[in-house]
Amino acid sequence: MLYEIHTGKKHSKLIDDAMSFVIHHLDIPENVWVDIFVKSCNNCGGVVHMEKEDEWDYYQLDINSRQSSEEIVATLFHEMKHVEQTATGRLNQYIFEGKDYSNVDYWDRPWEKEAYAFESRTILRYNMR
Repeated sequence: MLYEIHTGKKHSKLIDDAMSFVIHHLDIPENVWVDIFVKSCNNCGGVVHMEKEDEWDYYQLDINSRQSSEEIVATLFHEMKHVEQTATGRLNQYIFEGKDYSNVDYWDRPWEKEAYAFESRTILRYNMR
């Protein structure tokens, strides 16, 4: 997996440090490219977009810059879990592990539960190092 950070100096070091930590806690294939943008966005902590091209899977993470540093890192961990879920074929829009969850409330979606649990565990490890 490769990644590139697109943000100002204020968040660049923070994101690079967090990415260097989290990639060791995820199972992401080598053909994944992640572009990370820390910018102002309305009504979100973060969002991930995905596009396949040739042999590469491209992901764009948009992380809300209006959050605290800890919230930015937690959001990064959460969204990177979604990258793993999608890149490994477990998640495809509202299909998770072969089951359709399109009519399920956000908080009841299994991929969100998994991402929030990962985020919580990983932010604790990150802060304890």
